[in-house]
Amino acid sequence: MLFPVLEFGFDGLAASAGGYIEYRGRVVYDCPMSPGQQARVLDVFKESGIYRTIGGRNHSYTDEGFKEFLAENAQSQANSELLRWRVQIEGELGIRPMSEYDGEPIYGMAFMSRGAERLKKPMQVLRDEFDFCIQDEDACGIVNGELASKAFNKGKAVERLCEFLGIPREDTIAVGDSMNDLEMLQAAEIGVCMANGSPSLQKAADMICPSVREEGLYRAFEALHLI
Repeated sequence: MLFPVLEFGFDGLAASAGGYIEYRGRVVYDCPMSPGQQARVLDVFKESGIYRTIGGRNHSYTDEGFKEFLAENAQSQANSELLRWRVQIEGELGIRPMSEYDGEPIYGMAFMSRGAERLKKPMQVLRDEFDFCIQDEDACGIVNGELASKAFNKGKAVERLCEFLGIPREDTIAVGDSMNDLEMLQAAEIGVCMANGSPSLQKAADMICPSVREEGLYRAFEALHLI
């Protein structure tokens, strides 16, 4: 998904909600799930009938039938994450079917559930090792979110990279749009939420910028004197 902007040049990346950090070709942090964790995560979500999209080291994989599920619920305008996944999958951005998953290390998982009831067992089984970032439930009763190891999050990624580079936290700015960005906005000196982002995240932000369709990131850069 980053290919359209990579031509501008970046010093590095923080990927998988902070589970992997790289700077100028050097790995700063790398924390995939253990094989045992992977098995527990994949099994309990499958048993609970929840759609899974896992982020591996080299590829992403999603459950068969997920695209049809999104199409059935496309009328849900309240759920920005639902719409985002629909666009990504229909745009053929290289997300592979789960049947092709070969056991490569995975760092996290996005999920979508028909109601919160199905999430009770996964949350009970995995609560000691993982955090559940739940997005706002939409009008159709669809609950989506992300699962991430307690060892990292986007906020910890900001702190780890600042320490590695010797940059004070006071010189950091973060921009996000969903609840998995909460810790990142809290860790940065200035936290910015997109106008099309989660209402809950907007309440936690220091600043709201225009939506992604209104050049929001550019406008935020302007307002914060980054350009």
